[in-house]
Amino acid sequence: MIGFGFTSLFPGYLAKIGALWSAISAVVVMVTASLSPALNPGLNALLRFAESCIGTAVAVLVVLLWPQRRELRGNALR
Repeated sequence: MIGFGFTSLFPGYLAKIGALWSAISAVVVMVTASLSPALNPGLNALLRFAESCIGTAVAVLVVLLWPQRRELRGNALR
């Protein structure tokens, strides 16, 4: 819900993507909660947060370490 609320602040296409990701996140949380009902909801939320942090860290590392191709066109680097 927070993701949908945040992305709905921006008009246009971003709100649709935010709604999609919010729905996917809600489904994942509900499915994991139903697969292991003995799991404490607080621990389930903590595990989802840790997964998100790990995924974000991996994405940032890939972006930082990925070789970039730069072309010289006139005086501008691209």
